[in-house]
Amino acid sequence: MRKVFLRILVLLPQVFLFSCNKNTSLSELSPAKVEATSVLQEWANKNDKLNQANLIDWTYATPITLADSIKGYSVPLKSSSGNFTEFITFELGGKRHGWYKSYKRLNETDMEIIIRSIEGKTLRSGFLHKNKSN
Repeated sequence: MRKVFLRILVLLPQVFLFSCNKNTSLSELSPAKVEATSVLQEWANKNDKLNQANLIDWTYATPITLADSIKGYSVPLKSSSGNFTEFITFELGGKRHGWYKSYKRLNETDMEIIIRSIEGKTLRSGFLHKNKSN
C-alpha cells in the first residue's frame, strides 16, 4: 500500500498537469454523487489544518481517476490572488486523503507548483519552466 501511495505522489504532478477537461459541475452529477460530495465537504471542513476548506468551490467538483484506477475528486478553490489552487481528495487503503495543489505563475515561462496535505505538510514542490518560443 505504501508503494501505491508513493507512486501516486510521484505521478500526481503529471496527472494533474496534463489532466482532462474539468468543466463538469455538481448539477451534472447524479444525486448519489452529490450526496457523496457533501460527505467529502464535511470531511474537508473537519480535517483541514490549512484553513482553506471554506474556499473550496464544491459547485465545480469533478470526478477524477488517479494512477491505479483510484477514484477521487478535484475541486477548485475560490481565489482573488490570480493563483490557481485545487483540492484533490481520494481514498486509499481505507483512509481518505486530501491535497491542496497550488499553481503560481512567476513570469511568462515559469510556474511554481506546491502540493500540501490537508494536515498541512508540504508533500512536493517544484518549478516548471517552459522554453520561450519566438
